[in-house]
Amino acid sequence: MQKNKLIASLILIFIIPLLILLWNYGIFTRYNYLTAKIDIYNGNIRLIYYGLPVFSSKQREIDSVSTSYGFRHYNSGCTISAPESKGADIYNNVMEEYLLKRNGNNWRIEYKRVIDSLYNEEHKEKKSRKKATMFSADSSLVSE
Repeated sequence: MQKNKLIASLILIFIIPLLILLWNYGIFTRYNYLTAKIDIYNGNIRLIYYGLPVFSSKQREIDSVSTSYGFRHYNSGCTISAPESKGADIYNNVMEEYLLKRNGNNWRIEYKRVIDSLYNEEHKEKKSRKKATMFSADSSLVSE
């Protein structure tokens, strides 16, 4: 009887807090430290983000740039729990360490510069289309 109480006490004192701690750090979610290491081993490098996805007419080019740096972006959904968020952050930290070793210290600066130039190009294209639309609307008013 005493032995059973001792075992139950040990479970309550050590195992349950450990499980709660692991849960809070996302170890039971899809993205965590262990899955990051496994994905690196399998060559499945991706950075996780959540929230509404950003759509761009330059998405293929952006994906191509990301691939050239050795990773893909992956949206895990709009709404996630706190443990999932922590797990994704830990996962991304492991991936960032890997990408730092793979691409060098300043890879993020160069990557951001290329991506920003694609977004700027897209913005200029939208602006010129808007001007062309406004011009054609003005000329149609004049011809009437």
